[in-house]
Amino acid sequence: HILMEKHHKSFIPNNIVWQVLFLVVILFLFYLLATNLLTFLPGLLGAICLFVLLLAPYRWLHKKKKWNKTLSIILLMLVSCFAIIGPLYVLIQTLSKKVVVLLEDKEVITDNINKAIEVLREKYQIDVFSEGSINKIAEVGGNAIESLLNASVNSFVQIGVAYLLLYFMMS
Repeated sequence: HILMEKHHKSFIPNNIVWQVLFLVVILFLFYLLATNLLTFLPGLLGAICLFVLLLAPYRWLHKKKKWNKTLSIILLMLVSCFAIIGPLYVLIQTLSKKVVVLLEDKEVITDNINKAIEVLREKYQIDVFSEGSINKIAEVGGNAIESLLNASVNSFVQIGVAYLLLYFMMS
């Protein structure tokens, strides 16, 4: 006798296929959320840091001094905002004064630029005022200004997100 084997078709049940498909969709949505919310991560981390720092003063104001909950939160947020923005303001004012002093002495600046142009022309045979170099300088300057503005706006957005999250974390 030849032993005959039955060939059984192995198949995956429909409910398992749907479960795996559902898990893949959930993982894909998680990936999309994570990549899009990654830009707000510094704001979240800032809110957590501020929450840890302000929790004890909040409890002191709210429970021991019997202040209103919302008033306590707003006062602490304002004080912390001034504590963060105050030194930044002083730093910007100090740096801008130094830059203004440098820019007021235009003759020294133009003399130094002319000397640098002359050195580039004599030693390296580079003509700074060719059309290509002027376009390149304008492009680099435009990119630098754009990067500076983007970083400034991004910083304000992150601080705003941090304080928005902080308010809801504390209330």
